[in-house]
Amino acid sequence: MYFNAKRGNNPTENLQLISLQGNLFLNKYVYVAGQTSFANFGNAGAYAEGIVGVGIHSKSMFYKKATVFAQLLGGAAGGGDISTGQGLIIKPSIGFNYELNDKLSLRTSVGKVKARGGKLNSTSVAFGLTYNVSFLTAN
Repeated sequence: MYFNAKRGNNPTENLQLISLQGNLFLNKYVYVAGQTSFANFGNAGAYAEGIVGVGIHSKSMFYKKATVFAQLLGGAAGGGDISTGQGLIIKPSIGFNYELNDKLSLRTSVGKVKARGGKLNSTSVAFGLTYNVSFLTAN
């Protein structure tokens, strides 16, 4: 959710999105991420994002059930009368993962979303699920 997402012509209001993010770990703590999001509530039905970036996460703590992370994503966004200017946004965030089992975790984060050249400059919060997938590699 983006709180008080600035619009071009319509009144400012909260914007809710559905997102999908994929992380590829470069080592045990650093990852590259790709995220796509689409508006589902908040009178901005055509708004969408495609962003990429990097993140880091901590060692496991609390009986190896939790990690803290920080990430910086940026890329293209637009539509739905959201004031994104030329369509470039940056989205830094920090968050927390809590492992339910070896494949599934709860994820929450807080951050900012800022448009270059537009009026969008909102606090964001996210709640979701993480599903872990492994790839076989040859060394």
